[in-house]
Amino acid sequence: MQTWLLGENWKGAGDQVKNMITITHGTGVGSGNITGGILLTGETGMAGEIGHMTVDIHGHRCNCGRIGCLETICSATGIVRQAKDIFELAKAGDSGSLQIRQCTAGSLGVSIANAAAVLNPASVIIGGGVSRDGADFLTNMKTAFEKYALLGLSSACEVKLAQLGNDAGIIGAFLVKQKT
Repeated sequence: MQTWLLGENWKGAGDQVKNMITITHGTGVGSGNITGGILLTGETGMAGEIGHMTVDIHGHRCNCGRIGCLETICSATGIVRQAKDIFELAKAGDSGSLQIRQCTAGSLGVSIANAAAVLNPASVIIGGGVSRDGADFLTNMKTAFEKYALLGLSSACEVKLAQLGNDAGIIGAFLVKQKT
């Protein structure tokens, strides 16, 4: 995750900002942070893992062992638990699928607003397989972020899709190698 974050900030959608949150949204929900130009790792290397923030105290058990993590709702696994082929059905106008997609995007948007309240980023970059659903998912997520973000945070923070895909990790690793 850390090399992906560094690569996306250096050569991708991050535009080399000093304060950024990245979220990979696929089989799981991973995240990382740069604050003041410094990669935050924490004591055990798990700083900024919003995928394991509890968002539903009555929810499903997560792979980490806890109950109701964001990952149990917003990961591809969590979405499949709610319904199969959700994004294709939502694009076709299926009302149940649209509701699940909106709930998933909303949960992620609220979680980003919470993380932004702590870190005050200039950018939030979203990548991973689920993010490929496109503009509708991103719009729903941004709407929730703007609704729940502290006053002034949403106008100072741009939420956008990652640009480098799987290459971000390779590019980030190259950057790390150059600095050593």
